[in-house]
Amino acid sequence: MISRVEKFESGWFGVALELSSSDIERLIARLTELQKCSIGHFHIRTDAFSADIGIADIAISRCEDDSRVDMTVE
Repeated sequence: MISRVEKFESGWFGVALELSSSDIERLIARLTELQKCSIGHFHIRTDAFSADIGIADIAISRCEDDSRVDMTVE
C-alpha cells in the first residue's frame, strides 16, 4: 500500500491510498468484520517510519450517529 498526503491552498488535507490486490482483500475482510460488529475498529498503519513526514495511522470504526457525518464514500 502506498499513502500520500496533499495539503490544499485552503489549508485542508487530502489522503490518497494506492492498494494492491491483497490490500483490497484485507480491507474488504476488515470492513466486513466491522459491519458484522465482530470488531470495534481497525487500523491502516505504517511500520516504516522514515525521516519524511507521512501518515502514521488511520483508525476506522463504526459511526452510530448519522447526524454527525462530515464525509461520504463516492
